[in-house]
Amino acid sequence: VRPAPDSGQFVGKSDLLPFYRSHLSASSPKHRRIEGLTVNLYGATAIARGQVITADPNGHILTRQLFTDVFVQRDGKWQAVSAQENPIANH
Repeated sequence: VRPAPDSGQFVGKSDLLPFYRSHLSASSPKHRRIEGLTVNLYGATAIARGQVITADPNGHILTRQLFTDVFVQRDGKWQAVSAQENPIANH
């Protein structure tokens, strides 16, 4: 589950998967990378934090976003249970 600020709602997996499939593709001219990734473990819970940087084909940065993702270990598998991204102003 993650917030969708444009709609003022929280969205889940059934909403996110179709969105990602229609908006993200391997052939996109935009390049995304993660920087500053840290992961903290709290028993069966993990919190991952960092920045997602999107650049054009020439390497010019288009956007930077801070993210926090929460995972829970269930039956030996890590499952994402919550996520949030916030744009960084003045990148």
